[in-house]
Amino acid sequence: MSKRSWITLLAGLAILLPACRKADPRGLILAEMKKTAKLQVVEFSIRKAVFATQEKTYFWIFKPQESRFLAYAHFRVKAGIDLERLQAEDLALADGVLRISLPPVTTELIFEPRLRIDYRFTRSSFLNRLTPAFEAEMLQKTQTEVQAFLDNPQMKGKIEDRTRSHLITLFSRLGPSLTPLGVRSVRLEFRESAPTIRLRSKPETPPAVGKGEGA
Repeated sequence: MSKRSWITLLAGLAILLPACRKADPRGLILAEMKKTAKLQVVEFSIRKAVFATQEKTYFWIFKPQESRFLAYAHFRVKAGIDLERLQAEDLALADGVLRISLPPVTTELIFEPRLRIDYRFTRSSFLNRLTPAFEAEMLQKTQTEVQAFLDNPQMKGKIEDRTRSHLITLFSRLGPSLTPLGVRSVRLEFRESAPTIRLRSKPETPPAVGKGEGA
């Protein structure tokens, strides 16, 4: 065989051999999953009423009139699974089963730095004044309660179920494209959820409710 023939044969093999290998399906799957990334994150608002009474006693004998406190705490919540964080290393194909290790559920709790006081039902008595420290204490307590609600395993489970449902629909559509690449089934694995992150919103003076009405 001439030298020219050998060169032609080797060039043909160089073209054909890569084509004979099965393509890596991870690139296709990653691209398709990241297209749905925004669908996996939800944003919503929470408005929680805060009602408390403040009592004081002077010299263990004199007890002035109690002060009542009614206010509202406003929160914005951003929760979901960030599929933009997926990497090729998070996908593993073995024996026809594609295992995908999904990022954890993350939750951001964005809170206003002040409560919105409802003056129609708030009363600060002369000898038992409501203080900024008391308001801050109520705000901190409310944040803790809302965070406990968001960190509840059932809440995290609902977000995982939502993502699972979207991805099942996605892989049902991609099935015909994945079968020739050796993917017979897909298994989703969720990493352990992270605690809620508290973020302070930009400082602003929140409008009071019914200011000037009531005592």
